[in-house]
Amino acid sequence: MGAFPSYADGTVWTFFQQLTLTQNVGLSPTEISWNTPSWSISAEFWINIMFLCFVFTATRSYMLLAVAVGALYIIYSQSGDLDVSGENYFRYFSSSFQGGAASFLLGVISYRFYCKCSSSKVSVVVASVAEVAELLAIVAVFYFRNSLRSELDFIAPFLFCIVLVTFSVERGIVSKLFYRLTWFGSILYSIYLNHFTVIWLLLYVGQDMLGLNIESARNLFILALYLIVVIGHSNYTYSFVEKPSPLLLRKYLQ
Repeated sequence: MGAFPSYADGTVWTFFQQLTLTQNVGLSPTEISWNTPSWSISAEFWINIMFLCFVFTATRSYMLLAVAVGALYIIYSQSGDLDVSGENYFRYFSSSFQGGAASFLLGVISYRFYCKCSSSKVSVVVASVAEVAELLAIVAVFYFRNSLRSELDFIAPFLFCIVLVTFSVERGIVSKLFYRLTWFGSILYSIYLNHFTVIWLLLYVGQDMLGLNIESARNLFILALYLIVVIGHSNYTYSFVEKPSPLLLRKYLQ
């Protein structure tokens, strides 16, 4: 006879968490349950709810920065890197919830700086030099990582804030060239949905079947292969699933 699946948190409690998107906010003492990709959706959903309650236009940016730095420091002191998703600190403090909250808060600060910088007059030369310097800084962060887990991770959130503001203003040559790649932005959600599947596929085919060192931080061949597969597959699902689905749904609901 069939039976309900058994989970570490218990079948009923696991079902409740999946139903309410609370599977990764710290309520699960056994960390992430069976639905692994939903860890970020759970954290992001409840972070948005908290934003409606606690973050306002009048909230000072330095307060947002202080909370973001505090959340990242807890992750640093407990894990030492940002490769976290379902770990709980002090039993009930979700690492991904703290990381997500820090990222959202830094995003608000970036937007505020963008509003100020978008009306400022900056020469093309200065903007272009800044853009190139920021790209080199990103390359340096990746290059000097000696493993998949690194303390350099904690530079990334602040560096990306600067990059986000600079490139969104679109005053430099590099950002103007990148503007032509808006197609990547269109398939971004499909990439997010598909990347787990592609990672598992590469692990199975490359590591288990071919014996390749998939987990090498500097395996450029695997990185290139991963990007080709995930971008190609995501372009297909965007074109034939994600894009036409709303039209078909709207057609049948009318």
